[in-house]
Formats: sequence, structure tokens, C-alpha cells
Amino acid sequence: MDYNGIELTKFHDYYVVCNRGDYFKLNLREGRIIENLKNDYQKTDILELENISEKEYSLIINELVKYGVIGERKKVHNNILFYKLPLLSIDNFMEKCNNIFLSNKIVNIMVINLLNLLIISGLILVFMNSKNIFKLDSVKLPVIQYIYVYIIFILIICIHEFAHGLICKHFGGKVGKVGIIFILFNPAFYCDISGVRMFRNKKHQILSSFAGLYVNAIAMAIFSILYFCYP
Repeated sequence: MDYNGIELTKFHDYYVVCNRGDYFKLNLREGRIIENLKNDYQKTDILELENISEKEYSLIINELVKYGVIGERKKVHNNILFYKLPLLSIDNFMEKCNNIFLSNKIVNIMVINLLNLLIISGLILVFMNSKNIFKLDSVKLPVIQYIYVYIIFILIICIHEFAHGLICKHFGGKVGKVGIIFILFNPAFYCDISGVRMFRNKKHQILSSFAGLYVNAIAMAIFSILYFCYP
């Protein structure tokens, strides 16, 4: 059996195993067995190390193969109400973007501080103009402007997903594919950042997941400032 495509990360009391893009959480014994198999340990050595019988070992291996933890990936059966359509692998692209945009720590800190100031300013303006912004009349627009709004909305979603992938890659994670997901037949974009499960640092997991919301907050701030200047 080929174990080259399998990656493992050990945490305090469990392992996370990645088998060619699929992720599994295992207890310590099963994780150690896979790790030893990757390191070309013989079965007799593993039996001795784990203090298990050959029958127990065979049962564990069969279960790991059954659920796709080792061996061939199990085919994903898409649900018609929740259908993923992967399009492009962008891990290398995210690596290049990370090298271009996030390579300088001092610049990163300055940009983050400026963006935080922008978001705070936007929140203040939303609060100051909340009565006008949330009036029902304020959303009565000509048809062409609804088209503009929809295009801008799609662009924000794309940047939202890009941010997830960029921060995941910045912390050393593997970014999967981008594509379209249909939830109850409604299309949306997605970026696969399942690789964050391999992060030992929980802060990096949280920041990677929070990155998209941060983009939304920036967009809110920009539009609230535009509304203040051009109501």
C-alpha cells in the first residue's frame, strides 16, 4: 500500500490525517500505526510497539481502508441539495500571492492597522447614518443598479474566498481547489482550506477562517464611507 500521499499531524491527544485531500481525526494508537507504516516499520514491530494482536491489527487496518483513511480515496457522493463543483487548484497561485503581498512583516502590520482604522471609521459612520441606511426607501433602485450591486456582490465573495486561501497559505497550510457550490440550488463560490485542520496553532486556524469576514468588514466600511460622501 502506498503511504506517500498521506500526511499526519500529531496533537496532544489525537492525530489529524490527510489522505490526498480528505481529512480524518484519529486517536493516538491509530495515528501511530499509520505513522509507523509511513516510516516503513514492519508489522511485527508495530504489534510489539502497540501491544496488540495480529487480529486487532488487521481489524484496525481494514477499518482505516474502509473509511478511506489509508489506501484509495473514497468517492464522494454529492447530494443534489449540496453539490460541489471543483474548478481550479490554486495552491501554487496562493504561494505566489503570499510571497508578493505578505512577505514583509512590517508592511503587514502597517496595512492591518490602516484596515482596522478603516473598519472602525465605517462602523462609526454606519451608526451615525443607521436611520437613513436602513430605510426601506433606500433600497429602491433602478434595474441597472441592481445589476451593478449583484456584480459587486460577486466580486466581494471572490475576494472573501481569496482571503481565506491567502491566510491559510501564509501560515503554511495547503489550499485546495476553488469552485462553485450549490446549496439548495443556489450557487456560491468556495475555496477549500481544509488544510487548516493540520495547524497545531489554533490561532492560525481561527485567523484563516476569520479572513473572509474581515474582507466583508472592509467592504462594509468602504461602502459606508461612500454613502457618507455620496448619499
